[in-house]
Amino acid sequence: SMTELNAKSTINRNSDAAFRIVDGKALIVMPREAMLYTLNPVGSWIWNNLDGNTVEEVANAMTVEFDVEFERALQDTLRFLNEISEKGMLEITESAK
Repeated sequence: SMTELNAKSTINRNSDAAFRIVDGKALIVMPREAMLYTLNPVGSWIWNNLDGNTVEEVANAMTVEFDVEFERALQDTLRFLNEISEKGMLEITESAK
């Protein structure tokens, strides 16, 4: 079953994902599915910042980087992470209960 993402979930990039950043856009290859994904600049920025941070921490950093309010950053981050999570691109650790 899909791990339900929330603000306290800790996110890492799937260790299978090979990626490089070209002109500010992340190109991500999922070898097992033989799929290539290109992320938009905001998605690429989020992807670059997924190294054991919580969703909340990424959203906080986003408020500074993109000058947006926290609530909006959190919603955008959750929406994006849910999208790429469905493609198997993430490793999600449940928030501590």
